[in-house]
Amino acid sequence: SGSSSSGGGAGYSHSSSSGYGYGYGYGYSSGSERGKCGLGNLGNTCFMNSALQCLSNTTPLREYFLSGRFRSELNRDNPIGCGGKLAEAYAELVEAMWSGRHSSVQPRDVKYTVSKFAPQFSGFQQHDSQELLAFLLDGLHEDLNRILKKPYAEFEAGDKAGKELADVSWQYYKMRNDSIIVDLFQGQYQSTVVCPDCNKVSLTCDPFMYLSLPIPDKQQRILQVTVAWADPARKHTKFGVKVSASASIADLTAAVAKVAKLDPDHILLAEIYAHRVYKKFTEQHLSVSDIMDRDVIYAFEMPPSSDQDDTVCILATLVKPSNYTYSYSYRPSEFGVPFLVAVKKTTTYDELMDTVTSALVVCKGMEGADADADEADNDLENAFKANQAKGQDPDPQGKQKADRSADKFELKMLTTDHFGYDPEPVAREGPVEVQEKYRLVLSFEANTDFAQPMADVPEEDESTQMRLQARDTSVMLDECLELFFQPHRLTKGNAWRCPECKAEVLAMKELTLARMPEILVIHLKRFSYSGYHRDKLSALVQYPLENLDMSPYVLDFARESGRSLVYDLFAVSNHSGGLGGGHYTATAYNSEVGKWFNFDDAYVSTERKDDIVSKENYLLFYKRRKNEGEQDESPTTSAAPMAPVGAVGAGAGAGAGAAPPVGAAAAAAAAAVGAAAAAGARPAYSDDEGDVDSSSPTSPVTDFRAADGDAMADEGLDEQE
Repeated sequence: SGSSSSGGGAGYSHSSSSGYGYGYGYGYSSGSERGKCGLGNLGNTCFMNSALQCLSNTTPLREYFLSGRFRSELNRDNPIGCGGKLAEAYAELVEAMWSGRHSSVQPRDVKYTVSKFAPQFSGFQQHDSQELLAFLLDGLHEDLNRILKKPYAEFEAGDKAGKELADVSWQYYKMRNDSIIVDLFQGQYQSTVVCPDCNKVSLTCDPFMYLSLPIPDKQQRILQVTVAWADPARKHTKFGVKVSASASIADLTAAVAKVAKLDPDHILLAEIYAHRVYKKFTEQHLSVSDIMDRDVIYAFEMPPSSDQDDTVCILATLVKPSNYTYSYSYRPSEFGVPFLVAVKKTTTYDELMDTVTSALVVCKGMEGADADADEADNDLENAFKANQAKGQDPDPQGKQKADRSADKFELKMLTTDHFGYDPEPVAREGPVEVQEKYRLVLSFEANTDFAQPMADVPEEDESTQMRLQARDTSVMLDECLELFFQPHRLTKGNAWRCPECKAEVLAMKELTLARMPEILVIHLKRFSYSGYHRDKLSALVQYPLENLDMSPYVLDFARESGRSLVYDLFAVSNHSGGLGGGHYTATAYNSEVGKWFNFDDAYVSTERKDDIVSKENYLLFYKRRKNEGEQDESPTTSAAPMAPVGAVGAGAGAGAGAAPPVGAAAAAAAAAVGAAAAAGARPAYSDDEGDVDSSSPTSPVTDFRAADGDAMADEGLDEQE
């Protein structure tokens, strides 16, 4: 955005004492339409300008500031606020933008205040408009929080469920958080977590400020993956696996498990290069974009014994003396295909040999050694028969097989997972410690021929013949919503601790909406970060400008409330270009003049409705449409907090001073907290306002001054989003 105009215009710039400058080079006239006002670029601040324009055209929030009502609700003593400075700077900016006197203004005071209280936005680096929006909403909420002293209120869900759980949770939340931002922008979702072992169901309700929706990536690719089965007698099988272009290693593992009918937790993915293990894909969040089509990918099935706590799975490589002589060092030559074995973390040389030998097939030697090999086979068979005749174990613990193999190779160990070769012989005496990152090296003699008939030429499943079909890569917003709300299993890095099992489990989790806000902000997760890989999804997301129906995604009691669940678009934050140096603009509907405008920093132009939906759309702002006869519960006209979606009967249509109806438990809780405050109980302040499940893809109000500067930003970056 560095190439954007700074808003001065032909060198004519006037700066008022308030810190706002406005220029005459952008079609300024004394009769300018209110709100048709650009924001000068102060140096890579297009991300901030985009978010500010969207908020400026949020009608109830704008009217709240222009009316001056915010002054009576300034909370200058909030320890996690900005002392009212952010609210005052924003109010002054909105007043200048909607005065009708300026074609553009310079938002210097807002930039200064944001940089002071959120240092991550200081300087002139490019940032994310969604992260800036999260800070602005958090900061304005704390500056305008009507709760001057936050009481300590510990909430226990108990056996509450449905509407009662939602209402009581919301009441507890409002005891510490009550502002114009809560009234307008915050809703509530219900999280359902089910333990896969004991079927324990956990229900929690938490607030959200926006919905961060994943975009289904319809760009697909087919990867060839060879499965090495845990049974060494089963021939390796190659599968064609279809995944999205932005899939993670976890997604690829799940796809392999599906086609091969395996447990995804019993699969180890690795890249094989020159007969050696080049890379193990143990970090499940990494992207498959790092895997090239020509790469040789193996999926090693872990044996059942790998589930034991004292067991680890390690890969073994086969080597033999090289035919080449190197100047500086001797390096053997790898051959065959590495294989996976499960061994004890503390084991012995003999146990390692037994385990390895059971996975090998020793074949006839080279250069006329066939007779010797046949004789060895006969000796082994005779020994089996002799032991069997005596009523003994024909081959106790595979010792004879191990003895036969021992003179064929030397067992060595690599104690690092780095690409290289410096193995040490395994000690024949005493305990042998093994870690997951170690690798076994089987160093064969020069005159020994070893073959892997199960691995040499793998069978090819019919899926290897799959071909990608040309298809439309556009996505419907409903597809994003359905993907967001569909049940999903938690990953190992985000396991849930079951209170019944007293253990961390990979539970099933599902989100549902319990309370809808007046202003619904939808964040399209276009940016993905996987290790060192960064990417932007440029898919076109088709969404309605009017009549967005959210009823399919809310709980039953919310649908039956009688309140409208239909939304109309009024603003969009857009991002064009790539990750390195993109540019932000905004498109917004001016409710005073009934027109759509495009805001490109200081330049403002009329926008056609047909041009709003594009691949650049990033943040969508929707306003709830009220049913005919539905009373306006906006805080700009009433001091009452927003009624819950589930309010029915007289509660939903109560007078201006009525509070939302809650259950008896909520009323009792409110009375208890009020009594404690009246008795002089010391209020508890917290930097964590939400106290929600960290695995949630939505975000509550938190301390926006956190060191990472991303209090409400998308996790997915989970994951992260």
